[in-house]
Amino acid sequence: MKGTGNSGKGRFWLTLALVMTLIVIAVTISTTIGAVNVSASDIGKILVNKMSGKDIFQIAWEGKTENIIWNIRFPRVLMAFIVGAGLSLCGVLMQALTKNPLADPYVLGISSGASAGAGGCRPRGGDRAAGAACGGGRFRRYCCSARRGG
Repeated sequence: MKGTGNSGKGRFWLTLALVMTLIVIAVTISTTIGAVNVSASDIGKILVNKMSGKDIFQIAWEGKTENIIWNIRFPRVLMAFIVGAGLSLCGVLMQALTKNPLADPYVLGISSGASAGAGGCRPRGGDRAAGAACGGGRFRRYCCSARRGG
């Protein structure tokens, strides 16, 4: 029975390594997709050079390629990863809170509350104080002025 505890730890580390490998592969593939063709090896080299702050790999790519990867694609992929992780965490918390593996936002009233909030902040003609209170004052003024033709 002593071996059972070790195999559980070994399975955990194996699963963790597999998940991390899949994350790296998904991020690399997602970063390669775009209008400008960039190889996965160039992406890896650009990311390593930028993250380390040194030129570990000799620069064999154009400056615009580095800008596309570092300033456009990688931040978008990273933000998508963070948003997905946040959504999955919210789902797990809802399932744990309700003790229901089929929990959804409708069970707790989150969807109804979001709809009420969105309806309360929708543009109404000339009501600027309510728009500012909802945090979308400028956007709301723009929508109201566009609707009135001014």
